[in-house]
Amino acid sequence: MSVTELIRIENRGRSSELYVAGLRVGRGLYGLSFNQPENDMSNPKLTVTIDIRETLKALSEIPTEQFEQAKEIMKDYLSGYKRTVTDDGNSSMEILR
Repeated sequence: MSVTELIRIENRGRSSELYVAGLRVGRGLYGLSFNQPENDMSNPKLTVTIDIRETLKALSEIPTEQFEQAKEIMKDYLSGYKRTVTDDGNSSMEILR
């Protein structure tokens, strides 16, 4: 089984592009920040600053078949998570298996 990256960022000279589940969704990528606090490894965050108009153009150009493929890629990643009870016994959180 081949693995496709969930998120990929490509730098092309003076511009960068964002891909999510194989879909090119971010033309006009202006900045990004990745943060995974040491005390909360289960909650990584990626913040991306994009040009909304360029992103909407990119999304409108994606064929339906590619959206279906992206859904399958995302399902593979989501199946790696499960719900579990936290130490306090009252709440649950998602953890990667």
